[in-house]
Amino acid sequence: MRARRYGDDGSRWLFRLAAVAAVFLIDAGLAGATGQGRGPRPAPDTEARGHIAAMAAHHLCSGMFVVGRVHQRSVEEVLARDIVRFPDFRWQDDFHYIVDTEARSATVSGPGVDPPRTARYHGDQGCTILPAGVDRVFFEPVELNSSLPDAATQPWPLGDVGAGATFDEVDATKLDEALDWAAEAGIVCADESYLHPDPHPSREAWRVARCAVAEKRLEEAAEEYPLVIINHFPLRQELVRLWRIPRFSLWCGTKRTEDWHVRFRAKVVVYGHLHLRSTDIIDGVRFEEVSLGYPRHWDVDEGMDAYLREILPG
Repeated sequence: MRARRYGDDGSRWLFRLAAVAAVFLIDAGLAGATGQGRGPRPAPDTEARGHIAAMAAHHLCSGMFVVGRVHQRSVEEVLARDIVRFPDFRWQDDFHYIVDTEARSATVSGPGVDPPRTARYHGDQGCTILPAGVDRVFFEPVELNSSLPDAATQPWPLGDVGAGATFDEVDATKLDEALDWAAEAGIVCADESYLHPDPHPSREAWRVARCAVAEKRLEEAAEEYPLVIINHFPLRQELVRLWRIPRFSLWCGTKRTEDWHVRFRAKVVVYGHLHLRSTDIIDGVRFEEVSLGYPRHWDVDEGMDAYLREILPG
């Protein structure tokens, strides 16, 4: 049995918990769509071309020298996979690029881009877009020393020991087709450019690792208690109702979590990410999307209680 309601009329408090909450993070990431299928755009003016060139230089630099630390590709592969295929990055056919592997920089030029725009790799600070006409940054790059244990000494999925998995469950061809399908509508999650999976070989491997860690913790907790599961992403595909940008659903979770609410004896599942508040009952378990939404969704006349959810007793 499934029931859905949007909002409720009772008093709402953010958390009044009478059960043990299992709090975990399945995936990490930024979740912004860079486009929403706005259709053809006019050619960019001179100022806009400069900004587009600067961002392209940054993407090239990051693809070659940040992602390149663990996953090396040619400049042509980075351009084709990370930039040109996404309409909202607005790569122009008359752009030209130079990648300097010695200086670890990428420069993009073209008509109206004067001076050419450059991004340079600065070690642990990543790639930085240099100000127009300037050949340096105005800060001193520093090396960051991690407090984490050496990955070479830690077992997979939190380390590299025994990390020989090939992830047969991921069909790379279908994954590429799905990304192309979303890009056709101008939908591209910022994760595709900015969320690097280090030290994992790919975001798919990272997802498998995070799910494995979460499942282990939940199995241990569910043996003793009913749980309140709190997660950033929705656990089930049917909860992803993005009427205006349905193709962004690719970046809204994984089917691996579809049965977790039953499997791990959840009393309530609390999540966000969608920016669309809702309450659902699935298999007798209440799912609460508790995002505050965007400012345009707020009504100060309703007061704070209108934006809170009572989790337990519920």
